[in-house]
This record gives sequence, structure tokens and C-alpha cells, in this order.
Amino acid sequence: MDLDRARAATPRLGTAPYFSKLESATARPSADEASPEPRLLEGLRRVPASVRRRALEQVVQEQLARILRLDPGQIDAGEPFARYGFDSLMALELRNRLQAGFAVPLSMADIVTNTSVTALSSVLEPRLPLDAQTLPSVEPAQPPAVRASGAWVVLQRPVPDARVRLFCFPYAGGAAPVFAGWPNDLPPEIEVCAIQPPGRHERLHEPLLGTVDEMVASLVPALLPYLDKPFATFGHCLGAIVMFEALRVLAVEHGKSPLIVFASAAPAPHRYLVPGLTALSQSDFADVLRTTGFAHESMLVDGDAQEHMMPAVQADFNVAARYAFAAGAPITAPIVAFTGLEDIFAPIDLIEEWRSVTTGRFSKVAFPGGHYFIVPERTQVLAQVREEILGRLARDQADQAAAPGQPAPARWALGGGPSADPPARFVCVPGVGQTSRDHASWAAMLGDDVELCVAELPGHGARGKELPLARVDEQAAELVRALAGLSDRPFALFGADVGALVAFEAARQLQREGRPLPFLFVVSSAMAPHLHYFAPVHHFLPDRFQSELRRLGIEGHAVPERALRADCAAMSTYAFTGEPLDVPILALGGELDYFVPIAGVRGWSRHTRRQFTFEARPGRHHPTLEDQARIVAIARAHIAKR
Repeated sequence: MDLDRARAATPRLGTAPYFSKLESATARPSADEASPEPRLLEGLRRVPASVRRRALEQVVQEQLARILRLDPGQIDAGEPFARYGFDSLMALELRNRLQAGFAVPLSMADIVTNTSVTALSSVLEPRLPLDAQTLPSVEPAQPPAVRASGAWVVLQRPVPDARVRLFCFPYAGGAAPVFAGWPNDLPPEIEVCAIQPPGRHERLHEPLLGTVDEMVASLVPALLPYLDKPFATFGHCLGAIVMFEALRVLAVEHGKSPLIVFASAAPAPHRYLVPGLTALSQSDFADVLRTTGFAHESMLVDGDAQEHMMPAVQADFNVAARYAFAAGAPITAPIVAFTGLEDIFAPIDLIEEWRSVTTGRFSKVAFPGGHYFIVPERTQVLAQVREEILGRLARDQADQAAAPGQPAPARWALGGGPSADPPARFVCVPGVGQTSRDHASWAAMLGDDVELCVAELPGHGARGKELPLARVDEQAAELVRALAGLSDRPFALFGADVGALVAFEAARQLQREGRPLPFLFVVSSAMAPHLHYFAPVHHFLPDRFQSELRRLGIEGHAVPERALRADCAAMSTYAFTGEPLDVPILALGGELDYFVPIAGVRGWSRHTRRQFTFEARPGRHHPTLEDQARIVAIARAHIAKR
């Protein structure tokens, strides 16, 4: 906004209180502010030579802290910048600050190849005009020593106790800083390992590679030392193709397969076609990058930044253009494909075809935005990544617990009357955020001839240290395993909200496998499966997530937040397909339940081939203790009729 023109056009505007604040906020800096030389260079000149190096490091540390919005004390002088989420745009800003503040020429190469306060200070110190006003001549920066096997993998924040490593492959022209900050938004079970191709950042002086095959041949040996624990992979655009080809080599030559694969903003390998752009001038190529949203405008208009960035970008685009898919065995890992709703390079029909290159499960997720949606939608992308990886770990954990010879986890809270051999069992699956304790009073209500068994799913109650399962089918499979030990006598099955869906899918699995079925299925406060919908609140940031739970009346539970998120994810991702049950259904609907209307509860009539009964119960969605007594009394009466 041109404030001078605004004042001239509307003289009274200058008297408005907000206008003076706007003027102050946008005023031109003073001479001292416009040129930081007096504050940086002149201040350093007054420091004794014996402590000047330490003072220089402190100045660099302070400038870096301002860019990162951290306290200087949070930055370790010897730590790589990448550990703090430092990216290329930040590198440009740091170069500009130090170049102006110390009156010395600095290049982007100086910043990205000397990626710690200590290393950068060692480059700066001999160039500083500390004793004269004339600028010293500057020798070209010497290439740093190249790390051989570790050069490809950058651990921004090592997590020694992590249960899985996530290898992240950047897009064409990208580097490890593309994933700067990801470790801060992922749980401690996941260690982020960013892939750093040669010819950029600390590998700037290494030769660029010309084909996907060359990249894979160099990359795979560097990955092997990191495959001593389960791993997952994420690749964006060209990174997804390099990732896929590396996974094929790892499977065939080393017998290694990831837990899960994330293919982002990339058509399936056999549909990956990129035009050659080698004939374009640098300015025309920059226009292509503007069109795709590849880089911030400040990177595209800065000559030094272009000189630093363009060789790797152009080389990678040529790598993409040369890629030709070769038919071979599909991978076996599950694939989750991501795309942007406005991505013209990887539309949803082309990412759908990733389904054909795996024998594992396939799913796809579309996010708002264009080709580089992982930047503005990072929170949502990482929420999906977190959910998928933790879900896979939880499934493996459940499978291991069910293996022969393994001690059974605390799957059940048992209760009942004094009868030593009750003729029937009432098996309960708790709702969102609930544990077996929420049904503790039901044993006495059921009486002596019905034994209460309450499911304790992973991540809840006595199993709170286990990873929670985040899909209804996974929770149902866990329930079926547990039911195997309870089929020695007749049982009824009960579930509320998500517990009803879990119990329903478990009963359908028992039916498909020809195993004993419950003689009665009781549902409460649950929408019929074919009508079910639940918003994806599990993707929300913590404050909004908790606020949404309060709005839904889900609060005050003792389960960890990640268990609540898993329960919400299970409800959000559930989709009904298949056959009805050969079991009578008793559906209970709250008279004041505004989350699940009576019509939604009556819809359960479509999901049984046997008798369907609906009864209204008093109260809201989450029943009070008095309402629970009414639920148990209704169920008890129907159990007695069997």
C-alpha cells in the first residue's frame, strides 16, 4: 500500500488511529537498520582478537536464530542447520543478512556447503575487513570432504529408540531440506531420514547424476546400513520414481521390503512421462518453475541463487525425461498415493495406477493445492503419514502378540456374579476413548447368570503402552482373535459408536470363517454402517482436535491422545461393503441423541437376515450411569429370551 498517496487522496485518513500504526509498521528503516554493518562488522572490530572467533560465532548464531524464530541458546554451533528445519529460502535470507552485515561477498554455495555455525564462521572469518575498510579478495570456497556411504542420508534429528525409519525422497531439484521440520511433527516412534542427492547443499561439489538407474546404483548401498529396523518410504514427484526403483532393487537383491510406501504427486511409474526441457534458456526454464510453483520468486530473481539452484534442477528434469519404466515384479508393500486436487502433472486417475505395481493394499488421498501441496498442506500430509505408519506398526504388534508361544496381552476385563459357570457371556466393545473401566458397573447389573467381558483394544486402558489400531477392520481382526478363547459358551455382542462398527465387522468375519456367532448383537448410539460418516478430525492440530472432541461430547477420558486420534481415524475411514449378519440385532437409540438420530439407528435393520428390534432409550449420545442401567436392563431382558 502506498501510504503517501493514500494520505494525499484522503487527508482525514492521517488522523485515524490505525493509520499511524500502519505507518509505523511499514516505515522505511533508519540508516542503522537499513545497513546492519555498524551493528555487526563495527561491533566485531571492537572485540579483542583473542575472542573474536567466538564473538563471530555468536553473531552468526543470532542471525540464524532470527530466521528460524528460535532463541540463540537453542542453536548448537556444531549442529547441522538441517536439524532446525533450515531450507533453501532460509539459506538465501542468511546469505543476505551476513553479506550486508559484514560487507563481504557470500554465495549460496558458501551457505549450503558450510551447514553449521562453526563451519560457516570459519569461512567468514578470513574474509572480514576487520582492520581496513577495503574488501579483501576472496578465494573460491574449497569443496568440503565428501562423506562416502553416509552422504545420501541426512538425519535431521536422530532418534535412536525409533521403531521405524522414514526415508524421504525429494522432488526434482530438491534436497534433504525439503523435509526440514518433519521430525518435529512426527511422533518419537518415527525417525526421518532425508535423502540428499549429489550436486546440492553439502554435496554441492559432487557431480550430478544423469539417470534414475545411476541414482539407484549409488543410493542402495548407502541405504543398507540403515535397514537394521523396519522402514517406510516417502517420495514426491521424481523422488517417488527413484524410491520405487530403489525398492525394486532392495527387494530382489537384498530381500528388504518397507512397511508402507507413500507415493506423492507422481503418476504411476509406467505412466510417468516428462518432456525434455534441455533446449530451454535459463529464463524460459525459470518460467516453467514459476508455472509449477517450484520455487519462491526471490530464488528465481536472485542471480546467485539461480546459479546455485539451476544446475541440479535442470539435471533432475532431464533425469525424469530419460526415465523409462521396465516391466518387472511388483513390490509387496502397501502403497498410499497422494495428490493435489489442482495438480495437472499428477491427476488422480494417474496416481490411481500405482495400484498395479504392488501386491499389497492400495489407497489414495487427495489434498488441496497443486503439485507442491506438501508445503502448504504439510500438517495434513504428516497426519496421514503418522496414521498409516503407526497403524502398520500396531498391526504388526498385534500379529506378534497373537503368535504361538507369545504371552497374551490383557485383552479382556472380566466380571460377573458369584456363579462359577455362567451359562452366557455379554461381550462389550467400548466406544471412542473408552476403556473397560467405563463398563465396570455393568457386571453387577447383568446378574449372576451372565458373565461380562469387556474388550481392551491396543492403546487403551491396561494396554495403554501399545500402539492403537486406527482402522475398524484392524480392530475387528484383533477382537476376533480374542473371541477365539470365549466361544466355549453362548455369547451376546455389544458395541457403542465405533465399538458397534468394530463388533459388527468382527461378527461378519466370524460368519465368513464359519465360526461360532453371537446369539444377539446389541448396538447403541451408532449410525447404521451404510449411513455412517465421521469427519476426519484426527488430522486436526492438538488444540483444535481437543476442541472438536469437546463439541462432540468426547472428553474427560483417561486414554492417551493418540488412542483418541486412532478411534476417530477408525470412524472417519470406515466404509461399509458386503453382506448382512445371520444374527438378530437389537438397536438402541438415545431419545436426545443429536449425533445419531433415531432414523440412523433404525437403519441397522438392513444389516441382519434375522429379527431386528429397535428400542428407544432415555438420554443423549453418551449415556449417564442411569442411562447405562437402562441399556443393560434392555439387553438383559433380550438375553433372557434366547
